[in-house]
Amino acid sequence: MAAVRIKPPKSCPPEVRKHLRKRVDERTFLAPMAKDLDAWLKTGPYAPDLAEAPQGWYKRFDSFLILGEAECIKTVYTIYAPGNPRPKSVDLDEWEKRGRKS
Repeated sequence: MAAVRIKPPKSCPPEVRKHLRKRVDERTFLAPMAKDLDAWLKTGPYAPDLAEAPQGWYKRFDSFLILGEAECIKTVYTIYAPGNPRPKSVDLDEWEKRGRKS
């Protein structure tokens, strides 16, 4: 099982981008949140591949939560429209602490 580099949303398939854009609009994703996400993406984060995390992964920020599968971000929840990760999905912070597999 390998780690995969998370892609910026513009690099994901069109249907994923459309879905993500809809979620961002519906859930009041504000400019400061976008700056936090952009700063994190610029660090070149990794996530588990689908074999290691078939239920996906998530990353918590102060005012929002992102969920993804392999290299793509799939949805976003905010303090204005909260949500929870899927059961058995991987917390990226914990995954990094355990020592990701590459």
